[in-house]
Amino acid sequence: MFIISFIGAASMILPTPAIASVVGGGAILNSYLGIPAFVFVGLVAGLAEALGEFTGYAAGYGGRIMFEERPEYKRVQGWMERHGVITMFVMSIIPNPVFDLAGAAAGAVRMPLGRFFLSVLAGKIIKDLYMAALGEFGIELLGGYLG
Repeated sequence: MFIISFIGAASMILPTPAIASVVGGGAILNSYLGIPAFVFVGLVAGLAEALGEFTGYAAGYGGRIMFEERPEYKRVQGWMERHGVITMFVMSIIPNPVFDLAGAAAGAVRMPLGRFFLSVLAGKIIKDLYMAALGEFGIELLGGYLG
């Protein structure tokens, strides 16, 4: 799951099954030491995704971004210039295809790397916690209906 989540976050173009692996991990893994599986899944996948997002940051920092002329990028870059940490946190909590633009914009505006990483890490862990919980509780609910 770590590898799939890392590659999914690092890949700015290729679609990956990262969300499916988080939801599936929450659904099929068992609790350990009394801690629900979705907590482990959320922490592992969140860390992997936060580390993988450095590719977008690096692309923006390097100044050569293939989508810098897109209107969505200009809008996100404006948000980054005004409220970088909040923008990265909110955008990383929500599964969305625009996140790569935000990571590149963070690099382009030279957001401090520590702030970038911590805001993305917090958001990705929260996102992966609720996605894995959706898998775990969804399978329990489905099992209750199917008998």
